[in-house]
Amino acid sequence: MSSVVNLADKEAAIAYSRILRPMIYVFFTHQLIILINISFVLLGTCYRSVFLTHVSIVAMVLITLIEAIGFGYYLTNIQNWESKRTIQALGDMRPQFMGANSSNFQTFLFNFIHQRFQCCGIHSYTEWLNPTYNWSRQITYNGHVYDLRLPISCCSIVTSKQVPTCALMCSTEEPFEKGCASYFSHMTLFRATQIPEKYYAIPFLIMHMLLVFIYIWKVMLISRIRTHYRGTATLPTKSVNELQHPIEYKGNMMNNKRT
Repeated sequence: MSSVVNLADKEAAIAYSRILRPMIYVFFTHQLIILINISFVLLGTCYRSVFLTHVSIVAMVLITLIEAIGFGYYLTNIQNWESKRTIQALGDMRPQFMGANSSNFQTFLFNFIHQRFQCCGIHSYTEWLNPTYNWSRQITYNGHVYDLRLPISCCSIVTSKQVPTCALMCSTEEPFEKGCASYFSHMTLFRATQIPEKYYAIPFLIMHMLLVFIYIWKVMLISRIRTHYRGTATLPTKSVNELQHPIEYKGNMMNNKRT
């Protein structure tokens, strides 16, 4: 079986970037912008600055609009092109697939994709039957050498104790019939569910939406208070700012009652 694969070398980095291309940078740039914006929220809260609070909320609304527009544009114009580029990148890396005894990144990538998505080949498992593909068609299990017709990762059960029978030259057992290209045809779903960077984005997204809802609730509350006082007395502009400081506002109301 193969030895340890070095995922930090230049070859692996290039192959990884070709598959996932700009999505990682989009995630981290988006999170950085939200983190900066949250710092404005915290500063506005700590220093009771209405200006910083309004700036941060306006920024969050703009970020939300840009996200919606960008995502819509991606779905309508870029997704098909991006999936074709990804499938082409896999096709370009296929000649570097060397079989189960190899430890290069391209071999590791194809074996991982086969097992992770239970697929075989880019479009069909029959691609590996092409004799022009120069990969090792032999594997050693328990001192015995077996001839292969397919990569062993195309079989549903792969262990170190028993050779996967569907990959053997004389086998009639079927491997994974579905090609792996189908999982890359919807790149948005693939990226959002498969890459580990999603776990960094989820807390920021939740915090982002929570702050927007809090601000909307605050604006609605102030609007109701203005409506309540509109019929009996005019609510000064200053008192709206005092609503942000309940203790001081309560004290002022008590003084007004005494007088």
